[in-house]
Amino acid sequence: MNEFDKEYNYLNVESIDTTQQMVGVFGWMFIGLLISAVCAIYVASTPNFVYNIFATNLYWVLFIAEFGLVIALSAMINKLSNITMSIMFILFSIINGLTLSVIFYVFESQSIFLCFIVAAGMFNGFIWTCYKKGFNYIWSFLYHGVNWSNNCFTYKSVS
Repeated sequence: MNEFDKEYNYLNVESIDTTQQMVGVFGWMFIGLLISAVCAIYVASTPNFVYNIFATNLYWVLFIAEFGLVIALSAMINKLSNITMSIMFILFSIINGLTLSVIFYVFESQSIFLCFIVAAGMFNGFIWTCYKKGFNYIWSFLYHGVNWSNNCFTYKSVS
């Protein structure tokens, strides 16, 4: 390894096991999806909560906070501790659930449930595939995930 590589190899890529790293990434994505789903279902089932978010400026505050968390996590990825990043990601997942709860008024509940199940199943499949066979087998999952997600949603009919 030359001097340039030593100076700019922040993550010490040679010491990272890609399989274990991807298992962790997809595990966190699975957890984030579940947190967002639970928050979205709770908000959608509480009419006063929906009104307070979407009839006031609170929606824009939540949207800007969500965007701000993404920027903060991206900008400080090498500076924050694991616990701080975990808390920020969980907060992001909660805010994401709050802002996306409106989908329950646009799409059929069965379609939303199917897409959450497919997405959760895909993340779980990613975890097990990475763990058992390694990272290179993920591409077939990605291809099928895109095809399945295109057929999930059914719009509510307006009558």
